[in-house]
Amino acid sequence: METKFYKALTIAKNTMVIHGSANDNAFLLEGNSYALLIDATTGAGSLKEFCRSLTDLPVHIALTHGHADHIGGCFEFGECYVHPADIDIMYIDPSVERRLSFIKGMSGGSTFVTLEDLLPPCPLRTFPLYGGDFFDLGDRRIEVIGVPGHTRGTLIFFDPSTGIVFSGDACNTNTLLYLDGSASIREYRESLLKIQKRRGEFTAFWGGHGREPLSPDVIDQAIILCNAILNGTDEAADSGFRQDGLTQIPYFYARKRTQDNSANIAYHRDWIREAPVYRKPPVNKATY
Repeated sequence: METKFYKALTIAKNTMVIHGSANDNAFLLEGNSYALLIDATTGAGSLKEFCRSLTDLPVHIALTHGHADHIGGCFEFGECYVHPADIDIMYIDPSVERRLSFIKGMSGGSTFVTLEDLLPPCPLRTFPLYGGDFFDLGDRRIEVIGVPGHTRGTLIFFDPSTGIVFSGDACNTNTLLYLDGSASIREYRESLLKIQKRRGEFTAFWGGHGREPLSPDVIDQAIILCNAILNGTDEAADSGFRQDGLTQIPYFYARKRTQDNSANIAYHRDWIREAPVYRKPPVNKATY
């Protein structure tokens, strides 16, 4: 199934990946009671209408984390499940302008998507979601696993029936740990060590970006990089800056960036062993 903004492909029984307009992914998992939509892309066009074309079941949204390129479609559904630590992050700047800028950035600077194609942000009804929770879809159970790192509220979703992990931005070839709300490298390593113990249960890591899954080996690779960063023996390559108001926050990659499918981590040197907890600044309530 394909429209102007979305393309759906079956990756396992009753399991579809939905490719969005910004190299972003959502995943639709059908049970016999309801369907679970994991993440909601940047929200170009009508994700809700597209899901209706794929399933007749009620659809509930669960987020891997609160960044704008994963929550856009929520503004159409009006509600979602999310870890409470990421609720403030959802409102850092989910504006249509920022989301369009992200789409352009992921599309090489040009895109057919316009501001009018993006639904403006609005208040959302959020339901708390934690590691250890389950979604019972009737004939399949999806496990929620906490992986603090990219954000402190990052969650991954595991389907034991297929072995697939729906990992969002938790562990991939470009894991960013220098953003507002990111955990420290030390905390991230602890998260990875916990899921490494279950490495044998996993068959594939389908992430929030990209057109193919990663091998679960990415967990082991990321742990090696965390150890190197903590020991000061990583490559500290391809440095850059993230603009935060008038402040430039420097970051480094644990290894030189390549086109392979191996893990990489971008981090802030002051946040290796301890990272600040994000606090939402005052918001003009008229904005939403």
